[in-house]
Amino acid sequence: LSTFWRMKINNLKYTKDEPSENILESSTDAVSYSGEASPISGLGAEGSHYSKGSPVLDTRIIFILSGGSKREKDYFRPIHNNPAIRTIKIAFRSKKGQGLKPYELKSLAEEFINNKRFVTEDRKSFHIEDDDELYLIQDVDEFGDEIKRYIIEQNSNSRIRWIISNPAFEIWLFYHYFDSPEMLGDCITMSERDRSNWLKEHLNKLIAGGVKTTAAFYSSEIAINNSKNRYAEEDGMPALFSTQMHIVAEIALKIMGEEFSIIKQHRESEIAFYKSLR
Repeated sequence: LSTFWRMKINNLKYTKDEPSENILESSTDAVSYSGEASPISGLGAEGSHYSKGSPVLDTRIIFILSGGSKREKDYFRPIHNNPAIRTIKIAFRSKKGQGLKPYELKSLAEEFINNKRFVTEDRKSFHIEDDDELYLIQDVDEFGDEIKRYIIEQNSNSRIRWIISNPAFEIWLFYHYFDSPEMLGDCITMSERDRSNWLKEHLNKLIAGGVKTTAAFYSSEIAINNSKNRYAEEDGMPALFSTQMHIVAEIALKIMGEEFSIIKQHRESEIAFYKSLR
C-alpha cells in the first residue's frame, strides 16, 4: 500500500457530526498526491485548519472490491465512518443488492488499475498509486473453479489480490467468536452453493444474540489468530472453513497502530456508560 496523500492535521478539529469523507475523499474527481493537503470539501488554502510547519500524517488507503454488498461493507464501517481515525481509509466498491460476481470484480479491478482511479458506488474517486494493490473479496460459493482459473492465469506481478473465504465471508465472522469450526459439520456434505447459503443463514443461530457485523472489527485480533490457526489450502485455494480475510485485517491493524487501541478503548467506555444508565 502506498501513501495516498500526506495531510497536515495539527489543528484540524473533528466533531461527531463531521463525516470523514469531508477530509479524506473527493466527491467528483480523483485526488492525486502532491505532498500537500488537497483542497477537499472546503479545506482549501483559505478555509483550512492547518498551517505550514505542523506535523505530517500519512493516511493510507485500502482498496476493496467485494462480491458481497452488505456484511463485507458493514464489517469495515468502524473505519469508514469514524472521523477520529486518521491513519487509514477504506475505498469500497460492490454492487448494491447482489454484490459483484468474480468476472465483474476482475474486470473492474483491471479497469481501475489501468485508469489509476478507483471509483466507489457513490461516485467518490481515489487516485491509485503505482504500487497499490486492490483486494478482491469473494466467497467460494459456486465460483470456486472460476476464481481458481483467474488466480492461475494471473501474472505474478499483478496488483490484484484475491481474498477468498470458503464457503463464505461468514466464516471470517465466525472466527471472531469461535476458534474451531467443529460445530459447522452439518454442512460438509452439502454442495458449495448450499454450504455457503447454510452458513449465511445459520450464523446468527450459532452465535448467542446474533452476529454484530458492524462491531466485529473491534475483535479482529481474535479473528486473525483463529483464522490463521485454522487456515489450510487445497489446490491453491482456501480449504473448507478457511478464509484469507486475516490478510486484509492484519494490514489494517498494522496501518492503524495505536489508533486501533484508542478506538477500542473509546468503544468500551461508551458501552460501560450506557450499561450504567440501565
